[in-house]
Amino acid sequence: MIFVILLLACGLVASYFVILPSVDQAFCIPQVAKRVGASGGYSELLDYVEAHLTPSMTRSQVMQELEKLGTVEVDQGTAVVGGVVSDTLRIHICPFTTIQVFANYTVDGHLKFVGVRRD
Repeated sequence: MIFVILLLACGLVASYFVILPSVDQAFCIPQVAKRVGASGGYSELLDYVEAHLTPSMTRSQVMQELEKLGTVEVDQGTAVVGGVVSDTLRIHICPFTTIQVFANYTVDGHLKFVGVRRD
């Protein structure tokens, strides 16, 4: 009986970390890419983010662009270091897929630099 429970538990863990993200890759991500006019999959969505966030955009313009991909969660920076304020943004594009973006703004709220986590 314990063996069966252990086997079921391992199956649930495997489905969460392997099967469900694969479903995102096969079905959800291509739909998001198509919606914003990008071709391909996850890597092309990262390229899309980097290409469409340009220096001098305001915070609200950045949010408008990222919200085209999905729900955006923001950890807004408040500390000014070297004239720059840094935000960390997580775009929930599919149930098991998130894009993480690092944005640096000038003190007057204009985008200076953007980086996308690629791993």
